[in-house]
Amino acid sequence: MKSLRSLSAIALLVVSVAACNDDRTSVFTPIGDPSYDFNVSGALAGIPSGVVATGAGSVTYTLADLRDLSGATYNFWVVNEDPVAGADVVTPLYGSVLEFFMRDSLSGGTSGDPVGDPVTGDILLVLDTNIIADIGAAKVTSYAGTSNQAVFAIEIIGDSTADGSAADAANAVVVSISSGGSNDMILWRRIAVGGGGAMSFGNFGGSDVISTVAPDDYVYPVIGIGRAGVRGDEFSVDFQRIARPPHGYYYVGYVLDVDGNATVIDTLRSGFSAVVAENRVNLFNADVENLLPQVVGIGIEFSQVRNCRSGSAVRACQSTLSLPVDAPFAAFRQFVLALEPKAQGAGFGHGVIYSGDIPEIVFK
Repeated sequence: MKSLRSLSAIALLVVSVAACNDDRTSVFTPIGDPSYDFNVSGALAGIPSGVVATGAGSVTYTLADLRDLSGATYNFWVVNEDPVAGADVVTPLYGSVLEFFMRDSLSGGTSGDPVGDPVTGDILLVLDTNIIADIGAAKVTSYAGTSNQAVFAIEIIGDSTADGSAADAANAVVVSISSGGSNDMILWRRIAVGGGGAMSFGNFGGSDVISTVAPDDYVYPVIGIGRAGVRGDEFSVDFQRIARPPHGYYYVGYVLDVDGNATVIDTLRSGFSAVVAENRVNLFNADVENLLPQVVGIGIEFSQVRNCRSGSAVRACQSTLSLPVDAPFAAFRQFVLALEPKAQGAGFGHGVIYSGDIPEIVFK
């Protein structure tokens, strides 16, 4: 993983999307019905977050904005650097898990604190006060979650490690998404520096007893811009210089109606190109594949989300959206680009990174 020192160059360099073939190449090249364009910008919501605190022989993670996982779990680890070998020793953390999950306030009762929907702002959810207590006497090292709203918070109180060492003696604590391995580490905190504080989201690059964030770490940034367009049967968004997802994550675009119901547009793809091997290639694996089109360093140069109504005649469009023939996008009010774990269960999980409001003129 490259150093974050290249971030400033990526964030500051803004260029226009160039036309690459004679079909529609970007939202700046209208085709068909008159275009209604709007900006898409960083929403700064939905990134998993956390804090860590250390005590006598224990360490507590408090994590928020997590997603339900399908076929995988969240795993909890401590990391120490072997002073002799100079290599990291990654050890499972044993502890207790408390889960705080969100549920529908209309069908699930009204107890608990109101929670605003992260997309619409409507108060539709409550934070359940019936906290799942210690999961048995046996301590656990991983957890999958049970939230039917696909977003929840957990607290992990670790008091021992697999090798018997004290949890608070670690150089770092980390969380991963996997079936049991220590790859895909998404949150960490170096507890050797200050003993606690906010956890970073991204990829853990290795132990460092001096710096809270080491040169090999990848702290995920919300950078870049997008421009969206609605024209007839077609919906598309072109992005410039957005960040690569952390390992285990991918981008997917949705349009939302007034009630917050989501319709999938597509996963992020590379932009149009006259070179077939580079034209609208799926960037689902942009987190790990360095040779995908438009993937450079920690950034994605030019990318796009695009789809059309089923049966439409717009060229080079996958046309898989089951929408009305007349004004197919009239029901939608907002576009979001979400950053979601690849192991997530079905459904939109509110991991909003970029968003934009569809102009009202589209509905008239």
